[in-house]
Amino acid sequence: NEALLHLQRAISLNPNRADTHNNLGSLLLQTGRAEEGIAQYQEALRLKPDHAQAHANLGAALLQQQRIDEAIVHLRLATRLAPDDTSAYRNLGAALARTGQLDEALFEFQQVLRLAPADAPTLCTVGIMLGKRGRLDEAITHLAEAIRLQPENAEARCNLGITLGKQGRLDPAIAHRSEE
Repeated sequence: NEALLHLQRAISLNPNRADTHNNLGSLLLQTGRAEEGIAQYQEALRLKPDHAQAHANLGAALLQQQRIDEAIVHLRLATRLAPDDTSAYRNLGAALARTGQLDEALFEFQQVLRLAPADAPTLCTVGIMLGKRGRLDEAITHLAEAIRLQPENAEARCNLGITLGKQGRLDPAIAHRSEE
């Protein structure tokens, strides 16, 4: 891979550039070499401990490797260092949800929506979570908005149908479920 060769050469010429290690980590992750990518993110953080993107990337990589507790640590740091990084909040929400910390996960997904209110997949996720918490009116609002933004979002349509059904609103529920 030509890109890989150039990044490795850049590191051999200047091994103290955190950004280069971070970029190499991302490339290694993309090529299925997760452990090597994680090592590069860790090196970037050794060189520059407040490198927000390296924390976010490391957290995402650890999440993919099911190293959830470690991922949460780095994703929390990423959100503190770069409070406008929606992907860090999204990944933190996913990690927290996997550990059963649903209220905390919901808060992080809501941070994504604070920054990107038209993020249809996150609207859907929040809608589903609200529905599971019994907050049906809020769930319907989020799911309906996800569908407005992405009319072909089958997951949002299915969950809106289920949520409307829980409220006894069967005619709209049947309509949403049959549109899948």
